[in-house]
Amino acid sequence: MSLDMVNMEIARLRHALQSGPIVGVKVVTPWELAYIFDVDVKTAVRWVDQGKFPEDGCFLTLGGHHRFFEAYVHLVMFESGITDAEERNARLARARKASRERDAKGRRIMRKRQKNMRLNPVRRAKPDQLVA
Repeated sequence: MSLDMVNMEIARLRHALQSGPIVGVKVVTPWELAYIFDVDVKTAVRWVDQGKFPEDGCFLTLGGHHRFFEAYVHLVMFESGITDAEERNARLARARKASRERDAKGRRIMRKRQKNMRLNPVRRAKPDQLVA
């Protein structure tokens, strides 16, 4: 995405934000943003509070989680010295792939835990077995 395309996308986002709900816009999670810039997730979220990330470049979900518009992420990468469009796209693709792998690993761990819980149920003590 070239800088001109990024600016056009940002202008489109600003117009869409004023007119109502946004549909079909690409967003980046804090984990992906942290992966792109090689920082901690909390640091990536703090950037919004400190004004290092454009305030209109992110929003909170109903659950209170931050989401960043992809166009603004490209803009911040450009301003931080990553001027090559292919490099910006490659970093974003690597971050998304790592995020999917992380999610898949978490699902595998949860399935394994659930399987172990079925095989080895927790034995609850009966009231007469409790030691005072």
